[in-house]
Amino acid sequence: MSVPAILAGVFYALLLFALGFVFGPIREFLLAPRLGPVVATLIEAVPMIAAMAWLAPRLARGMELPPRSRARIAMGLVALLLVLLAEVSLSRLMRGIGPAAWLAHYATAPGVVGAAILAAFAAMPWLRR
Repeated sequence: MSVPAILAGVFYALLLFALGFVFGPIREFLLAPRLGPVVATLIEAVPMIAAMAWLAPRLARGMELPPRSRARIAMGLVALLLVLLAEVSLSRLMRGIGPAAWLAHYATAPGVVGAAILAAFAAMPWLRR
């Protein structure tokens, strides 16, 4: 795994996690009570996926990672690992939810949508040129 791929993954994770940190409270406190958790998560997915599609190729090109390369796969995997670590850690700190309960969330309907968003997040550096 190359240093540029790792750095690109770190920047990608930080930027998208920060954006999710902004949209998360909007989803939880404004949208979910009115529309339900699934619809709220789907609404949040639109700007998140748009941001991924815009940001991932720019970071990859900035770090000179060739399109459809192993380096871009590494970028996505590094970013995914960092976001998952941040999510499980913040779930414990902010909500008192342990790793097992955090993981169980992905068996719910909003969790399935969230997992699909995470899969898109990890794949986007490779998918977008």
